[in-house]
Amino acid sequence: MTLFAQPSITVVIVNWNGGDGVLACLESVRAQSRPANEIVVVDNASRDDSPECIEQRFPEVRMVRLGKNIGFGPAVNLGVEVTRAEWVALLNNDAIADREWLAELARAAVSAPDVGMVACKIYLDLQGLILDKVGHRISIDGQNFGRGHGCPDHGQYDGLAEVAWPDGCASLWRRDVFRGVGGLDEEFFAYADDADLGIRFRLAGWRCAAAPRAIVEHRHSQSLGAFSPKKLFLVERNRIWLAVKYFPWPLVLLNPFLWLYRAVLTLAAARNGEGSWSSVSPESRLAVARSILRAQVAGWAGVRRQIRKRARLGEACSQAWPSRLRVLLREAHVSIRDLARGQVE
Repeated sequence: MTLFAQPSITVVIVNWNGGDGVLACLESVRAQSRPANEIVVVDNASRDDSPECIEQRFPEVRMVRLGKNIGFGPAVNLGVEVTRAEWVALLNNDAIADREWLAELARAAVSAPDVGMVACKIYLDLQGLILDKVGHRISIDGQNFGRGHGCPDHGQYDGLAEVAWPDGCASLWRRDVFRGVGGLDEEFFAYADDADLGIRFRLAGWRCAAAPRAIVEHRHSQSLGAFSPKKLFLVERNRIWLAVKYFPWPLVLLNPFLWLYRAVLTLAAARNGEGSWSSVSPESRLAVARSILRAQVAGWAGVRRQIRKRARLGEACSQAWPSRLRVLLREAHVSIRDLARGQVE
């Protein structure tokens, strides 16, 4: 692949107090065998010196400095708007890309005319070959989860050609489709916004190619912490919004009961050392539980806005979106029991 070969790709990185991590991230982008056509960093009013360090060490980077933290989704949308590349590669500021990352993404992007997204193989621990995710799956209560999260990589995903949608940590998106379906939902602020966008791509008729040789190591949740109350509030609230926005109405009406069922299974799994709850320290569990309950209240309080968005899906995506959603839910389904145990393959 020649320098700056088609398709043109801009890498968009959102930074918030990225410290040395964002500098390492940018070094990995600079070292790509297939360089990006442009690198855009949107800084969400960082309080550390990372913006100044970026400007000093990476003069080729286009910096967009904001006066306040507007959230991950709005910052990504801004980064997409300021470029004119055909494709936009998203990369978290706490992620390190392999040298062939962009080359492999570009190869997958042109593999078929109906590819609109490309998913990477993302590791939690590259040296130990512990996976973070290779695309996503989703349960009938609206909770989405990364395929293979926490599992050793023994090549089980190397033959994947397609997944449901990519993870926003490291992914590739057609820019014109990204803008056409409305970009990331800015009301989500962060978390599940990539699932929301990926679903809209699928409802508009676009597929997600898998690029297992596009490798990234994700130094997870350095912004908020893996089990911080704020992160879990956003995850749980946005799960409800995702279900209301897209799911068949019978599943929406059952959603509180499905969530309760998953909560019971999650607590049971924790007794066996499985699932997310087993990783929450005992002293943090009360604060985490309160945050999740607050998210339930906030999530259901905001459903009218999601219903209004649902009403516009035919215009933004396709009038065929209900039938396409049913296909997607079958393809991407993960059982609530496996989700509670943290075992999503």
